Amino acid sequence: MTDASVGGLTQSLPPGWTKRPRYICASEVGAICGLSPHEGPESIWQRKVEDRRLLQEGDFHGLMKRGIAPNPDIERGNRLERAVAEWTAERLRSLLVYPGRELICESRYAHILAHPDGMLVLDGVEYPLEVKCPRHQDSRSLPAWRAQLAVQMALSDATRGYMAVFADAELRILTFHREHEFEAHLFSECDKWWDCVLHSRRPDPNGPASSEWLSHNIRQTTKDDVVNDSQELADQASRYDRLGKQIKDLELQRDAVAARIKGSILESRGIRGTGWRATWSQSDRKKTNWEQVAMAAGATEEDISRHTKEVQVRTLRVTVD
Repeated sequence: MTDASVGGLTQSLPPGWTKRPRYICASEVGAICGLSPHEGPESIWQRKVEDRRLLQEGDFHGLMKRGIAPNPDIERGNRLERAVAEWTAERLRSLLVYPGRELICESRYAHILAHPDGMLVLDGVEYPLEVKCPRHQDSRSLPAWRAQLAVQMALSDATRGYMAVFADAELRILTFHREHEFEAHLFSECDKWWDCVLHSRRPDPNGPASSEWLSHNIRQTTKDDVVNDSQELADQASRYDRLGKQIKDLELQRDAVAARIKGSILESRGIRGTGWRATWSQSDRKKTNWEQVAMAAGATEEDISRHTKEVQVRTLRVTVD
């Protein structure tokens, strides 16, 4: 990581940060597609064109200063991002790996890059993690964040991605599954916008025509697929199911071992070995049928029913598809 200090604020920059003017960053995709409440495709275009000019002129200080203008949100993110990422990994019981590099797919999306805040490793598979630390819950920004994560999933070829949102002293863990149609719309709009950058042609200030479709798709996806702070429970359910199967398998193995030991004991009382012993003895157990006792004493079925209490028993059943 490269540390750069501007205006008294120190921010860690990913390696190769000078590449940013030559690419569309995943964090910019939401604004480019008209999904951000804070920026639009035209303002991003103006900044990108200026960044490219500074890069061509070799003005790295000016470029760096533009990229990390100090503000409270950036400082909050710098202070909390890694801690929130580690907290998320702990809740999901996953390994957290920091990529340390941009994600670039040279074969298809050569002009787009992404830099996840980390990769969560679950069952040996890596999934991108994006961390957001607004001071307050901000549902308006979710579409743009969702677009950013969609790019990360595409470039890492992941089937799903995770978003950790820490706001109002609460951590919410969201999970999104990769949707190729949604992804195709994003990249299509990015292609058009990038062509405007290359040819110094202003994009439509009102945003792309498909932004309404994208927003609707995100709302549907959020409603259907987002799990608010319960992905941990989903993982626990899978673990519960796996442990149940392991227990059944172990019980079968135990019964097989018991059968072999009983076969060795046969009519003997047991086996004594060096440091261990096993017995197979018979014991008499008595069981009283109190219902029959009551009826023998003259109680009727109504009497028995009147003195019978219902006891509620909660049974956990977990089904994993």
